[in-house]
Amino acid sequence: MNDSADSVPASPPESGADRLRRFYRTITSMKFAMVVILLIAVACILGTLFPQGHQVEEYLAAHPDAVGRMHILEVMGLTNVYAAWWFTGLLCILAASLLVCTTRRFRAMRRFSGRQRLRAAGSLITHISMLIILAGAVIRGLVGQKGRVAFREGESVAAFEMHDGSVPLPFSVRLTDFEIEYYEDEAEAATAVTASNQVPGHVLLAWKPDDHISRLPVLIAEEQTVSDGDAADAAGLQLNVVRYVPDFVVDMKSGTVTQRSEQPRNPAIRVEVKGEAIEYSQWLFAKFPNFNMHSEGSEAAAEKLPFRLFYELKQEAAKQRRIKDWRSALEIVQDGEVVLQKKIEVNDPLRFAGYTFFQSGYDPRDPTWTSLQVVKDPGIPVVYTGFLLMVIGLFIVFCIEPWLDPKS
Repeated sequence: MNDSADSVPASPPESGADRLRRFYRTITSMKFAMVVILLIAVACILGTLFPQGHQVEEYLAAHPDAVGRMHILEVMGLTNVYAAWWFTGLLCILAASLLVCTTRRFRAMRRFSGRQRLRAAGSLITHISMLIILAGAVIRGLVGQKGRVAFREGESVAAFEMHDGSVPLPFSVRLTDFEIEYYEDEAEAATAVTASNQVPGHVLLAWKPDDHISRLPVLIAEEQTVSDGDAADAAGLQLNVVRYVPDFVVDMKSGTVTQRSEQPRNPAIRVEVKGEAIEYSQWLFAKFPNFNMHSEGSEAAAEKLPFRLFYELKQEAAKQRRIKDWRSALEIVQDGEVVLQKKIEVNDPLRFAGYTFFQSGYDPRDPTWTSLQVVKDPGIPVVYTGFLLMVIGLFIVFCIEPWLDPKS
């Protein structure tokens, strides 16, 4: 037997031109495009399942013990999917595939004439529009900015805060006036609450060992004497509510307490108890009575207290703080001159020099304070241009070309 006759001849080595053609066929194939689109769809689903951007703070307000998990998701880019580098990379890959396909369609259009060329032109314009829309999305992910400013009447700001630091503005924004509008049937009650240092709810003292309850009003920055007829060891103790946060959240990076909004979604108070031999501080949560968040060094002092502390929020008291609307009168100051004035409210923002200022927050206990969301998205005009071209291309393919067909 001749082994050499039965052997399969070796394939010639693949040249650089062959590898280039194979790569070209791969990125222009429908299968490749569908895989990339599927990955983008999965990323969008993850962006729906996991809290995004400011939603992270809202989630932590409802789940204070999830700080560690949310930090891991943030590192993976799953709490800001649409600005993550890997999501932008997927968009770029899809754009590269579309660019090659568009080039092929342009070459094919040159071989046609008459109605066939018109239809090919409509298809080419549609492909170009998709490229432009993807370019707008990539621009938004790479250079788009989104942050927050907070100030009081008469104050000006020349920068806004993002999750990774402060960003300067090419102008300054001044808050000249801020007003809160209450529902008519609740305005008087809400004004009565915010006129003093009292906030909704009570501090509950569950006395040891039988846990019978005493209640104290929540008075900000006002010391109250702790007393109970059956607890002699309570003598000399003073309780002080030093801070009230209607929408409590913990910053994942710094571990500090921040306020997400002025709506009572996750009310919390920080109390201090002082006596001759005790000094104790703790955050109390109306919705999470068993969640402990002590100040450093206060755990040992908690054992010396003759009671346990809770924050009780009565629903009827919370409803008194319902607010209908809030508005900010803003001035844009550039080079020392006021160049724009506008009163903004929810869904009616101010736009200037590529920046958009949305009405965001308020403090019903401080009617001079407000917060604004600041957005700079240079990709929006690009995306709108892409949508316009898409409408033109589809109109040519499905309306003009069939209308020119004598058989239709």
